Amino acid sequence: TIRAMVTDGDAPNWSELVTDILSLVFKHLSFTDFARAKTVCSSWYFASKSSSPRQNHTPWLILYEDTHWLMFNSEEEKFYRTQNLGRFAECRGVATCGSWVLVFDKEINFYIINPFTPELIRLPPLEYSNTGTKFERPGNYIFHLLFDDFRINSVVVGNSVLWVDEKTKDYLVVWSYKEACHPGPYIYYCRKREQEWFEIPASTCGKLFGCLDMAYKDEKLYIYTYNGSIRILDFSLGDLPRQIDNHPFSHRPFVTEFPNRRTGMRLTTSGDVVMIQWVTVTHKRIPFQIYKMSSKRETKESFRVQGLGDDDDAADWERVHSFEDEESLVWDLSVTLPTKGVSGIKKDSIYYCHTSNSSIREVAAYEFPTHKISAYEIPKQAIKPIRHRGILIGEARWFVPCFGAGE
Repeated sequence: TIRAMVTDGDAPNWSELVTDILSLVFKHLSFTDFARAKTVCSSWYFASKSSSPRQNHTPWLILYEDTHWLMFNSEEEKFYRTQNLGRFAECRGVATCGSWVLVFDKEINFYIINPFTPELIRLPPLEYSNTGTKFERPGNYIFHLLFDDFRINSVVVGNSVLWVDEKTKDYLVVWSYKEACHPGPYIYYCRKREQEWFEIPASTCGKLFGCLDMAYKDEKLYIYTYNGSIRILDFSLGDLPRQIDNHPFSHRPFVTEFPNRRTGMRLTTSGDVVMIQWVTVTHKRIPFQIYKMSSKRETKESFRVQGLGDDDDAADWERVHSFEDEESLVWDLSVTLPTKGVSGIKKDSIYYCHTSNSSIREVAAYEFPTHKISAYEIPKQAIKPIRHRGILIGEARWFVPCFGAGE
């Protein structure tokens, strides 16, 4: 085979490599090297269509420009520019899944965009809803809600999650709204097969719980509520999501001695829930504190949930100083990433962006007047700045690009 590749000038004709050999090479390439290999020649491109590249776990950053997006590869410390996205470049990104980004424009029209292809999925307008709620959309990334007997003005899109099947392009989009920095009582979701928005009332027993954060894994939506409890909705069992009541977090609200600290909820690769609090800017050395549910009795760094009495089996939320497995947390993702054999990320670290107060999204652990990318090493309790070639990082979002079937 190699002899057949050699031309009269003794220079190998790499375009004549057989497909089986190319496939063996392709599956070991990084995301960017695979993308480059596809453009070498037509035979390599067609061979890539039937190849399975190595799954990418290296996080990238999306930065927004007027007509393009910049994409920062943290492994190579290089920037790539998308094709001209036109008016969609002005959309605001609120969630990602693989290479797909959930965005909305000034009039609160939602889209799912793949910046590498670029493929666009238009989601139904808010008026396509079974909720009975009326929406007014004056522009400037806000909207008003009109109910039967009252209205809510200047509402913004809050927490969001996105799931996309790379093969079928089936999708699930979930988002909540915020009113004057308070979580709204409703959550909206849309799936490909229904093509309309449905409403999930964030209430149980007449109490409005709101949505402080949410995460999605294995067809289950985790909702961190205003009173500290966690709801889990199963989207795998029929047309309507079913609430799971019998789970370890249902009666174990996360209530700490620092209730005023901002708190996020994330999931580990094994499916555990972790609660992450960030401290004020004066505590720059330890910006994050991480808690997990523990079955142990009280320790120096754990606390009992209020109002549970003397139940010997009651679980504690315990502060931890590492993730159990080889994994790290990239802040905009709702699930941690494995780090074994992965370049560009280090285990037991939290990667995040500093952003300004003017940013429409809350992606930073705490806010600085400067724009930076940093990693917080949990065991060392140390912040490590990440170089980004002097480019100021304004409004940005982490994502983990991958190739879909046949791309």
